[in-house]
Amino acid sequence: MQRLLLALVLVGMAVAGARAEDGKALMGKVYAAYAGLRSYTQTVSGSVVERIGGQTRGVAGQTAEVHYEKPNRLYVTVTSPQTGTVAAFSNGREMTVYRSRYDTYMKFPAPPTAAEFVKSLGKFGVVAQLDALDFLAGNTADSFVSSYSSPTTAKVNGVVCYVVTGTLKPMRSARSARITYWVDQRSHLIRKLQLEKNGVPTPVRVVRTVKGKQVASVRVILVDNSVTETIQEMQPNPSLSDAAFSYRIPPSATQQDPAKALGQ
Repeated sequence: MQRLLLALVLVGMAVAGARAEDGKALMGKVYAAYAGLRSYTQTVSGSVVERIGGQTRGVAGQTAEVHYEKPNRLYVTVTSPQTGTVAAFSNGREMTVYRSRYDTYMKFPAPPTAAEFVKSLGKFGVVAQLDALDFLAGNTADSFVSSYSSPTTAKVNGVVCYVVTGTLKPMRSARSARITYWVDQRSHLIRKLQLEKNGVPTPVRVVRTVKGKQVASVRVILVDNSVTETIQEMQPNPSLSDAAFSYRIPPSATQQDPAKALGQ
């Protein structure tokens, strides 16, 4: 009986390991699919939801558009009510970044690779991490994920997808976190993702009345938040013209010196 129980335990461990490997193997196919693209376009709708004690505190939306052509032609726009539009685009020779909130733009030599382009976006508040743009740049989620779930299936906008969830490694910015991908069964490209963080330390301003006077202070509370991105349209390997990597900057915009504006 003890041998039988041991055998069952070992079999159970092997099955669990195989399922986890299935999730990791699926993500390997995702990375390979993006690496094999010579060009790509997508439009994205997204939302950010914050919750305190299970109750929704705030919801914010944003849209994004991406055009890509190897090795270093890229066009990225991100628009939200809070930040306006950030447009970053490279024709392979020169990179331009326009920010509608300030009505300013600046120009740089074009980054030689998509990875360098994506990395530079962080200077302008655009973070591409663990998403399709990040994978286009040749990055993966492997260094952030400790384990994957066994894939299931679901539809996104009528497209059948594998659904796999990765548990993220411990981080200072949250007590726990996980990311879920909806992967197109045919192309192995991302159709949707959701990043969930629990217990995010967040400073809030608190005003109290002390002896008839208002006294303001800051305290840290724990907030749960989720970021959801749904790719509404995508085109693998389209033929792209020069116009796909340009953006109409308003005549009123002021050109800035990057070294001064970014404190370099």
